[in-house]
Amino acid sequence: MVKPTSGQVLIGSSREFDTTARATDPRTVHAMLARALEFMPVLGELAVVRAWTGIRAATPDHLPIVGPVPGMSRVWLACGHEG
Repeated sequence: MVKPTSGQVLIGSSREFDTTARATDPRTVHAMLARALEFMPVLGELAVVRAWTGIRAATPDHLPIVGPVPGMSRVWLACGHEG
């Protein structure tokens, strides 16, 4: 395996719908690691440094907001893509 310049490897990501829980689900982390090991068994030699979770930015209709902000001619939005 080529060592990344940061010395770290990011494995992810996942989604859970209809939740606002901010805790990392150990079952999800385990499933992601197990799947990654299928493709790169050498990852098993590395130490897990951290697991991170966050809320994906989404709109109620699940459509992104892209376009100018009314009344602000020089401001455009490109957000709510949620992955």
